[in-house]
Formats: sequence, C-alpha cells, structure tokens
Amino acid sequence: MKRKVGVFAGLAALGLLGYLGSQLVAQNTGAKSSTTTPTRPKTAIAVFNLSNVMENCDHAKTFIAESKADAKSLQAQIEPMLKKFEELRKKVAETPPEQRDKYADQYKKMEREIKDFEDQGKEQIKKKSDQQIKILYKEIEDAAIRLAKYRNIDLVMHYNDFVGDLKDQPANIRNKFINATLFPVYSAPGVDVTDDILTMLNRKSTAAKPPTGN
Repeated sequence: MKRKVGVFAGLAALGLLGYLGSQLVAQNTGAKSSTTTPTRPKTAIAVFNLSNVMENCDHAKTFIAESKADAKSLQAQIEPMLKKFEELRKKVAETPPEQRDKYADQYKKMEREIKDFEDQGKEQIKKKSDQQIKILYKEIEDAAIRLAKYRNIDLVMHYNDFVGDLKDQPANIRNKFINATLFPVYSAPGVDVTDDILTMLNRKSTAAKPPTGN
C-alpha cells in the first residue's frame, strides 16, 4: 500500500511540476508579446503578362514568321493539285450522266490524295509549332527564374491580358469574369516584371544571332 501511495505522490509531483512549468512559459510568453511586436514572414511576389511576352519576344516573332511561311509553302504545293482536281470536276460536269462512272475512281482518288497531302502538311506544321512553343515557354520560364534569383523574388506567376486599348474591350473584360485567372487589379511598382523578362529574352536572342558581314 505504501508503494502505491509513493507512486501517486510521484505522479502528483510530476503533474505539479508540469503545471508550474506551463505557467512559467505562459508568463514568459505574455511578457515577451507585450514588449515585442510579432513579425510575419514577407514574401516577394512578381507577376508578368505571358501574352505580352509571347507577342513581343523576338524569338516568338521568328517562330510565327516560320509558321506562316510553312503554311504558305503548303498552300503553294496544294494549288497545282487543286487546279487539276477542278479541271476533272468540270470534265465530269460536262460528261453525260450515263458516262460519268468512268471518272468516279479517278475523282475519288484525286480528292483523297489532296486531303491526305493537306492533312500531312498541317500535321507537320503543328508538330513543328508544338516543339517551338515548348522551347519558347522553357526560355520564358528560365528568364523568370533567373530574374527571380537576381531580384530575390520568392514567387513569380504569369497571367494573360491584352495591353493598350484592347485591355478595356467588353469581350476581354467578359473573359476575365468567366475563365481567366490571376488578373492583377493593382500592382505596386516592380511587381509586374513583364518588361524585365522581355528584355532578358530579347537580349539573349540578339546575342545568339550571328554577326552580319559588311
């Protein structure tokens, strides 16, 4: 029985020590908070307009020009095929109905060849465009990371918006309500780093160009 009393007494003592300890901690915390203003972590945040960067980046302009040239080249290759197809179509139209069957296979074959050629050309252009946009986005991402490290920015986010007069067009405003995200209503000077990223990208693009001879 004495052993049990000793155990209970020990537990009680431990409980008392724990209580006194907690009170001491609470008193110290209270004293500290009354004299020291609590601090909160500060996060440096920056945003940039991805649409603006894509539109004005020299590398993006090169990609767009290449895509247009590829589409124009494809159209130039298809035009002779379309011309022959149109000649066949007129010939079929001028042929008596009972004799048109002899052109049926030729008509279908030529029509299928044109479609297959066009689809194959478009697929090649799309594949090239997908590769280019991946390369471009990685360049933009790399520029944003380098800028963040240089300026000690903790978080960089991008958004899409028009600039200038197009920004206030009803269609653009409607888009912000429906499905657009991260549109800054206000940003303090230095928070929007669109121009900085554009400068970095275009400097890199300019440096990569071979010198022109005189």
